[in-house]
Amino acid sequence: MENRAVICTHHKAGTVWMASTFKAVAEALGISCIGIPARLPDGPVPFPVGIVRDIHSQWFAKGRYEPGDRFLHVIRDPRDIVISSMHYHRTSGEKWLHRPDELFGGQTYQQALNSLPDDKERLIFEMNHASGKTINEMCSWPYGRGDCFETKYETLLNNGDEEFGKAARHLGLRGKEIDFAVSAFLKNSLADGARHKITSGIHIRSGAAEQWRTVYDRELKQAFTDRFPGALSLLGYEPFSVDSTLPPDQR
Repeated sequence: MENRAVICTHHKAGTVWMASTFKAVAEALGISCIGIPARLPDGPVPFPVGIVRDIHSQWFAKGRYEPGDRFLHVIRDPRDIVISSMHYHRTSGEKWLHRPDELFGGQTYQQALNSLPDDKERLIFEMNHASGKTINEMCSWPYGRGDCFETKYETLLNNGDEEFGKAARHLGLRGKEIDFAVSAFLKNSLADGARHKITSGIHIRSGAAEQWRTVYDRELKQAFTDRFPGALSLLGYEPFSVDSTLPPDQR
């Protein structure tokens, strides 16, 4: 592998999954694998040949890529991101969740979230805050770049070995390198809701796709649509429709 492979993810859209996978790949190939802070500093940021992970659209906005860089970008159904984020943010030990904020009357993000009376209110809170930011980041991504392999979290769940093999080839891996990458990907797979533990506890509550179908009632669908008009179509997800898994008064 002679080029940099840049792994681009979004919060609650397979970041830990991709990080675990590419860390294993890098160790096996004897190359570097580094994470990038959420906010890139100003000025030149030199990175070695190898795997750079956790990049968002600011990477392009700030012109930090180099000729020959190859990208993998993973998105997830934004409706499921809201669900996954809400549950994660209620208990996570991430520092930003525990900083008092004037926006929440001096409460921390986690305190404000947990003070709400039910999950419906908490989901709407997420749409208004952290999850909304993530969804807007996905929508503002510069799609259509020839150097970027675009895929979905759901595709990786359902057709992972074939899809990830294509991604690995695009990133510059060859021969047995691809075979190992696919093996590492499957070992770390979130299929069937597998859970991965990190130092602060269980990071992933459920890896299942389309959780929104049994969670979003009419009010939540409207709340989402009002806040993110056109997002589902832009990102390539089916729009809301009558859902037979919900009671008639909630469809």
